[in-house]
Amino acid sequence: MLHRKEISVNIAALVGHIPIHSAVVGYGKSEATPRQIVEMQKLLRESMSAGAFGLSTGLAYSPISYASLAELIGLAEVVAEFDGIFAWHMRNYGDDLMGSINEVIDVAHHTGVRTQISHLVAVGERNWGAVKGVLRAIDLANASGLEISIDVYPYTAGNCPLSQFLPDWAQEGGDHAMKDRLKKLDVRKRIIDEWDDPLISRDQVTISSVPYGSEGMVGKTINQMGNLFGEDGNNAALQLLSEMGNSLGIIAGGRTESDVIAVYNHSAVLVGSDGQALDPSGATGTGSPHPRSYGCYPRLLSQYVGNNGLTLERAIQISTSAVAQKLHSRDRGILKVGMRADLVAFNPKTVSDQATFDSPHQFPIGITHVVANGFLTIEDHKHTGARRGQVLQH
Repeated sequence: MLHRKEISVNIAALVGHIPIHSAVVGYGKSEATPRQIVEMQKLLRESMSAGAFGLSTGLAYSPISYASLAELIGLAEVVAEFDGIFAWHMRNYGDDLMGSINEVIDVAHHTGVRTQISHLVAVGERNWGAVKGVLRAIDLANASGLEISIDVYPYTAGNCPLSQFLPDWAQEGGDHAMKDRLKKLDVRKRIIDEWDDPLISRDQVTISSVPYGSEGMVGKTINQMGNLFGEDGNNAALQLLSEMGNSLGIIAGGRTESDVIAVYNHSAVLVGSDGQALDPSGATGTGSPHPRSYGCYPRLLSQYVGNNGLTLERAIQISTSAVAQKLHSRDRGILKVGMRADLVAFNPKTVSDQATFDSPHQFPIGITHVVANGFLTIEDHKHTGARRGQVLQH
């Protein structure tokens, strides 16, 4: 469908793990059987043959939170057949961060798949600093012949559905089953017992997106919603989830700047916004999304370059040519005769993000021109109307 649309940017698509798993195994907690793994491999192979660049998993989300090592290895084998990349939102970025990294490395060792670890952070103050051990483990894996890279965005708060905070069993069966389950008092008590020592306090969790008709909640913390309901934050969270399910988006803190800096100073790092394509004047211009969608790269250039060991040249490299090399996109990413002309002209003295958590729908400043596939798309800060973006093929 995207081939028939006129788009302004280039798109390199990954295959989602959730639709493949749910199509074959369903939304329950059962591990995939060997026959089901073969069926998933067929679906993945079909998408890779159509030009996808790899597979993206998110093991914190049901139902793929139930994916076994055998399933992950089976899918990674297909990605490796096509020399694609396996991108991981790992099982755990908190207390079991190292266990999650070991799972990634284990799959890479079994299959040789080229691996990307998405938004590497340590969540929860008690885990701050743990990324240093992760980076050492990645260095050892790469020294053994693997190719594992990492990415991070330049913020200390993330964005996800509030349902990610739930234990796996509470999410089982999909959105409708989850909402029905959360209406039961005994279920809520069991979840709150499991939340006894939370990584992120409820006053660090802000509502960013809601279903139509509930916009008045956007921008409020979970604890503030609890005050409105006459309940504590945990009960407020469960009440909201029972009504809105996976459509309730949040912004959550619990990270530290020193971990972000440590990742940016690593040799295997890339930059990834983990954001969305948003139009402040369109249907996606609602709610209070994470400012990274508007400000990731300008923020990197304005607040991280010149500090903490990151040079302008290195910041540009990990945002452009290093990413193209990871994707094996050999005609993009550097300025050279014969390469695709994807160019950004910016003023390094004035470039800056303007999007904030309180007011996210703001474009950056200091970027004067953008060229996509040789066509001037942004001129003097304004869109020219050119829509010459392409759906890239691996």
